[in-house]
Order: sequence, then structure tokens, then C-alpha cells
Amino acid sequence: QGGGEQGTRKEDTGVELPFQRHVQANDLVEPPVDLVVWPEDVIDTSGPFVDHPWSEIVADLAREVQAPMVVGVVEGDPDPDRFRNAAVLVDADGEVVDRYDKVHRVPFGEYVPLRSLLETVAEDALPDRDLRVVHDRGRLDVPGPVGRVAVAISWEVFFADRVREGVEDGGRLVLNPTNGSSFTGTIVQTQQVASSRLRAIESGRWVLQVAPTGFTAVVDDDGDVLARSAISEVRVLQQDVRLREGLTIYTRVGNAPALLVAAVALAAGLAWQRRLKREG
Repeated sequence: QGGGEQGTRKEDTGVELPFQRHVQANDLVEPPVDLVVWPEDVIDTSGPFVDHPWSEIVADLAREVQAPMVVGVVEGDPDPDRFRNAAVLVDADGEVVDRYDKVHRVPFGEYVPLRSLLETVAEDALPDRDLRVVHDRGRLDVPGPVGRVAVAISWEVFFADRVREGVEDGGRLVLNPTNGSSFTGTIVQTQQVASSRLRAIESGRWVLQVAPTGFTAVVDDDGDVLARSAISEVRVLQQDVRLREGLTIYTRVGNAPALLVAAVALAAGLAWQRRLKREG
């Protein structure tokens, strides 16, 4: 967590300051470690990350700590009306070896529904680009002892299917790189920690949530928050975590039982209502 003031946007801080803060915070990592995780969107480039000079800086950091790094990257797209939001995996030798692109977009943040209609009234208040959706599986294959991890970027952690998909594919740990720096207060950040706890319980996996200005948290597979940063501080949470295998009941069946119970309850209610009308 590189730190910084809450309630700030890209147009206020530019793209260099968040990157510099996280480069500096990386010096607080104490090797040996097996994985370093950066937040969402602390690297923002106009073109592909691999072609930008910042990729060499990240490569040097990975070689310095001798561990893979997962970094949050927003990058330009060949289509000027699109952009991409990804968790990029850099190995301990500084090579980009994998990436996961965000699937669940934030309405009015990462895309505008009914854009052609709303532009006639909202004009410049709308984002000028939409996130390109790449239908990736929610996972990364980290070299070394960590192995496969499930990944949910930012508010994707509110959607159980994203974590469930990565765990079904063999993810032994869940990563949630996020960015809530544009929000003031702590309501949204607190909700996200609660969501991470729920995903941990559902999946039987530890969840690592990492944000540029908070909250950054370590959640175990029982949903207990073992460590959490404060808002705006520069902080590195460094902790041993357990890599879990096997599938919970929820991961196996998903929401089907709950939907079935809801359908039965609805049908029973309708039947009861009709019976009362007949008796009346």
C-alpha cells in the first residue's frame, strides 16, 4: 500500500505519483518472500505495459526481492474508445509471464450503459472510454511455491462467481487488487473487506486484498481479518499464508441450493395465497 490522500482522482494526482509511491513502498518488503502483490491501477500507461519504461522498473524490483510480483495495470487499447484493466504477473527474473484482465465492469466507472442516449444529456460528465472485456479465467499461475491463484480485481470480489471460477480451476489463494482512492471516508472500503471475508468463507481460501490508500488486508479461510492497514498510510503487510486445496460445498454447487429454496418458498407462498382466496 503506497499510501496517499483519500478522495483523489487521476486528473488530480496524475499517473506518476501513485507509481512512485509503490516503488518506494516496495523497499519495505523484507526478503525472502514468495510473492509481492500491488493494488489495482497503480500503473497507468497509454500503451501496453510491456512496452513502457515502467515495466523495466518493476522487473528490477522483482529481481531485487527475488520473487514474482502481481501488479495492477491500466493500459491503453488500440481502439481509442477502449482501455484494459489487468493484474500482470512478473516473475523473479523480471519477465511478464501471465495476466488476468478484469471481466466485471463498474457501471459509469468503467463503461457507460446506453452511452449514445446518455451522452445527449450528460455530455462531459461521462467517462470517455469503456473497459474492454477479455473473457479470461480468473486465475494466474505464479512460479515457485505459490502456484495457481484465483484473482478478482476490485469490485469483482463482490461477485462470488469470479472467485469461484478461479478456485474451481485450482486457485489455492485469492488475490483482490483494488483501488478505492477516489472514495472519501471508509464505507466502501469496509464493505469490500466484508466481501473479501465472505469470499474466503465460501471458497475455503485465504484472501489478500491490496489497495493503494486502504484498506489492505489479510483474511484467512475462516473469514477472520488477521491484518489490515489504516487509510492513507504507507504500509506493507507481510505474512505467511496457507495455500488451500479441495472444494467447499459452495464452490461445488454455487447458488443453486439457495435459488431452489427461494423458488420453493415463492411457490409455497403463492399456493397458500390461492388456498386462502378459495376458502374466503
